[in-house]
Amino acid sequence: MKERENADLRAVVDLVNSNHESTQKALEAMKQAQDKKHEELLEFVRSGFPDGDAHAHKAYHAAVLKTVEGREELRKELVKKIVTGSVWGFILFFFTYGMDAIKGYFKEHFK
Repeated sequence: MKERENADLRAVVDLVNSNHESTQKALEAMKQAQDKKHEELLEFVRSGFPDGDAHAHKAYHAAVLKTVEGREELRKELVKKIVTGSVWGFILFFFTYGMDAIKGYFKEHFK
């Protein structure tokens, strides 16, 4: 009877070991597949950058943004100067026109 229990126990241990080995093989295969997918994804991301250099890509975009911000600031200043100059031009025009009108009025009425 003891031999039968030992044989049954050995059969259970062999079954567990067999399942453990197949599970380990399956896990290793899954890990390898995941590693391969991870490398493919990394390569895809790297391919989006010149020479695969993400830091140089970021620095390039920072420089472009700085240039765009500079142009925007220049445009704002230019518009401000144009508006200011136009306002002064209108003031000067109406002042000159007004002075001529006042002179004409005085010449006509106070001869």
